[in-house]
Amino acid sequence: MLIARAHRRWSLLAGTLLGAVLATSALAQDDLRQRALALASEGRCPAALPLLRDPSVAPDAETHLALALCENAEGRPAAALEAILAARDAGFESAPLALQEGIAQFHLGDPAAAESALARAEAGGAHLPETLLYKGLVALALRRSAAAADALETARHLDPDHVEPVASYYAGLARRQLGQASRAREALERVQREWPGTPWSAEAERALAGGGGPIAPWLWVELGTEYDDNVVLRGAGVRLPEELHGQRDTRFVWRLETGSTLWTEGPWALGGLFHVDGSIHDDLHDFDVTQPAVSLWLDRTLDADTLLRAELTSSYAWVDSDPFRLSQTGALSVHRVWDGSQATTLRAGFHRDDYKFTDGDVPDGPGATGAFSLDPGDLVCSPPGVDESRARNRDGNGLWVGLLHQVQLGRDATAWGALRLRRFSARGREYSFGSQELELGVQVGLPASFDLELSGRYARRSFRHPTTFPEPDEIFAGVEYGLRSSDRRERDLRTRVVLGRPLGRRLRVEARWIHERVRSTAQVFDYRRDFFGGYLILALGSSESGDS
Repeated sequence: MLIARAHRRWSLLAGTLLGAVLATSALAQDDLRQRALALASEGRCPAALPLLRDPSVAPDAETHLALALCENAEGRPAAALEAILAARDAGFESAPLALQEGIAQFHLGDPAAAESALARAEAGGAHLPETLLYKGLVALALRRSAAAADALETARHLDPDHVEPVASYYAGLARRQLGQASRAREALERVQREWPGTPWSAEAERALAGGGGPIAPWLWVELGTEYDDNVVLRGAGVRLPEELHGQRDTRFVWRLETGSTLWTEGPWALGGLFHVDGSIHDDLHDFDVTQPAVSLWLDRTLDADTLLRAELTSSYAWVDSDPFRLSQTGALSVHRVWDGSQATTLRAGFHRDDYKFTDGDVPDGPGATGAFSLDPGDLVCSPPGVDESRARNRDGNGLWVGLLHQVQLGRDATAWGALRLRRFSARGREYSFGSQELELGVQVGLPASFDLELSGRYARRSFRHPTTFPEPDEIFAGVEYGLRSSDRRERDLRTRVVLGRPLGRRLRVEARWIHERVRSTAQVFDYRRDFFGGYLILALGSSESGDS
């Protein structure tokens, strides 16, 4: 890894710290020990390591630190951690040792342990630029891009001679993940300009060639288990069919996503994505879902801070192995970064839904609410002239436009707000509506590498016709039910809480709770739902696209 190569040079700086420790030591040192420590302080670790491992050199705080430093410098973080643990067992602890522990844990792929060790190093006054450098690298591994960029850039300003070009290169990547194309380019071009002919310059050139648009291949896999107290979306007063044993269930959920840029030419980039998700219930298998989707996008970089994107998506859903819905979507979006800490996305689109099932028709009644049905064999009957099969046809076309604004609040917090307008025209009158949605959210970093997301969405839907569904408490066997004459109205409130923590660089665990309350003028659609679960996420590559 390029970081490991650069670490040899940093060991000379860390050796200076070791020399300071030596100056305060009151212990008598033999020639072999002095030679080993002197070599380590000069950054000549290949020569120092055999002496430090010599059984005749009595282990103490200085030799443990020198051994950890050199093992890290030579790209052996596991051996460095072993030396650090031995020092701790012997009662030796110091800020420089904690810094070496943070470095070792980072290279071993445990950013949470590295973050904890680096916090101790910083509190104890360990060399701040190198501590900040690794804090930035750890934050980047934990997908805290703003914190990473701040730490890396601060390290560069404090001591560029010892943290460059690593600090600028990774600060450039962090700024690009934040959608700050101009600042990312500035950092990467600095690496090219000041470190020509080095591997870091070559990496910066590749990153710049990719601009802010092209995306490396990625794979995202999510597995989880959920408990849902209203799988069937049971409305107020609605009786469950006899074949269903209840409305609550647990389920296994899964999601797989992979994609990549397929072609680039100047400011243009074409990419593709495949996504599939599904659920398997413990008991209510009639509600098992499988839904694959395929997408293509075309990006056009307008300037350093503005990206235009066109997307096409097609998806197909099965419910309990039966065809359920074919959906096709087209969207156009503009993403703009403003001052480095704020970004706005304007997005508009069209979608077409084709449902693969139809509702049955209800027998007509005599024309008077409460009158006995015309056919004694009919359990219920509706007002005459209502064709439920036609009126409840969900097929249709939809339009929407949305505005999303994100604000970075310090290093470990992001807030966002979104406004969306939708209009859907169904073939049947039951499902044609217009809606307005408002969403607000915040994500904050917590101690011990946890992060918390809190968000809420409020939607107001106005349907264009009265519902064709009767109120459940007004249905009686063998008689005609009545229908409301006013158009259906709904208020939908949804809240979401997510507590997550990374497990290394590629794994993440999350606990989620979602509450949904739909208040409708039609009781069939008036329901309350809570579900919560635990999830394990594997992320390989990056799905950063510069779009929100």
